[in-house]
Amino acid sequence: MRYRNLGIIMAIIISGADLCVAAEQAVKFIEKSQAKYDTPENAMDAWCSAIKSGDVEWYFESVCEELRKRHEEKFKTQSFKEAFMNQFKFNAKTLILKKEDYKGSVKFTCEMIESYGVIIKGPISFIKENDKWKKTEQFNQDPGYITGGGVTYPKNMLNYGIVESQVKKEKLEDVIGLLYSSVSNDRIEWFKDIFEEKVEQDKRQKWFDGKKESLWKLRGLFLLEKKEENGIVFAKVWEIYANGEEHKPVFTFSRVNSEWKCGNIEQIQ
Repeated sequence: MRYRNLGIIMAIIISGADLCVAAEQAVKFIEKSQAKYDTPENAMDAWCSAIKSGDVEWYFESVCEELRKRHEEKFKTQSFKEAFMNQFKFNAKTLILKKEDYKGSVKFTCEMIESYGVIIKGPISFIKENDKWKKTEQFNQDPGYITGGGVTYPKNMLNYGIVESQVKKEKLEDVIGLLYSSVSNDRIEWFKDIFEEKVEQDKRQKWFDGKKESLWKLRGLFLLEKKEENGIVFAKVWEIYANGEEHKPVFTFSRVNSEWKCGNIEQIQ
């Protein structure tokens, strides 16, 4: 699985139609003072903007009563709250591709375009509650509700959910992905096998233990560039986290019996 936090992302995006209208338009990110709920489109602008701003109180105003109560309970878990409210941190554009009636609600088919190249497509619905349009997830389990959805990944995205049995160790991208996957799966034996023997064990362990504290928030992992000098490959990686943090460590690799081994952990401290 390339994108371990997609469950939360799709919880936002996925949160028999009579009328179907093509209505491609961009969602507008607005200030709280500009929020209106008189139309589904305005409610969509307000809901997206509330999440992007990180304003929890505004977010609760933008959703229906049932969803508000459910998420008030879930938000008591800080990790869920933080990951959920940071989902638009890297959003470059959100498009409404289609609008249709669905069981008394208005269903938008939307496309979220992230600044790092991931494109997420899926439905978002709004119902009228006390004369205001509010975000709902009440149809998520309906058969056929989620149609045409999915995620498109950029070519340079690394598979940080890969397991050792899937890895081709002569392929650099697989080995980098396994570095991170070994941490998230708590498999120190996978991790140790990636390094050259000359790399000190305490340095390897320090990096492994440090990543365990933050890797659950990892949202995307990309290979930005790689260059070779005198048989050593320098690989620059881009880590993107759900709380908005970014890191760009550099790894060095060399071939040992046709397999890639990490040879310089100093550059990822």
